[in-house]
Amino acid sequence: PDNAGVVSKVMPYVLISTVSVVMMTLPLFTLASPFGTGGDLITAIYLFALFRFFFSIAGLDSNSTFSSLGASREVTLGVLVEPILMLSLLVIALLSG
Repeated sequence: PDNAGVVSKVMPYVLISTVSVVMMTLPLFTLASPFGTGGDLITAIYLFALFRFFFSIAGLDSNSTFSSLGASREVTLGVLVEPILMLSLLVIALLSG
């Protein structure tokens, strides 16, 4: 948008790089992770949270009423989903030993 700040102009590059790092950490997209054992599922979840944070910041920066509403909805959804994801990972880890 014309009235957007510098944050909205930088965010596409940040979001693409975040998703690229997530794809490199998951063995689904590559045969071997370039990050070794550091690229586990918790790291991927927090990288998705970083993506969600930057996505909402870009929505708030565009100075539009509807984008601010969408950004607040994205943050609310993230607050509700992330603890459930972490607890489900904890349950799976405890059940597997």
